[in-house]
Amino acid sequence: MRSWSLYMVSAAASLSAVLSLVVPFSMSLYFYQGDFFGIASERNPSRGMEVLLYLTPLLFLLAFFSYLLIFNILKKPKQ
Repeated sequence: MRSWSLYMVSAAASLSAVLSLVVPFSMSLYFYQGDFFGIASERNPSRGMEVLLYLTPLLFLLAFFSYLLIFNILKKPKQ
């Protein structure tokens, strides 16, 4: 049986992997463009925030499904 520590470590790794992409992305949007909300288009000033809000859940889902795939490949140890 897999231990809970393996699940917690993988969840922490997934969270840190997603945040390591999202946080620098949002900081680069803020620092290079000067305005966090008006980045992608002058016609639609909330486009940059939409990109960030759509990106984060998709990355969490991608990490979740990749860990499901990994845990399905790794079988339970036999005694």
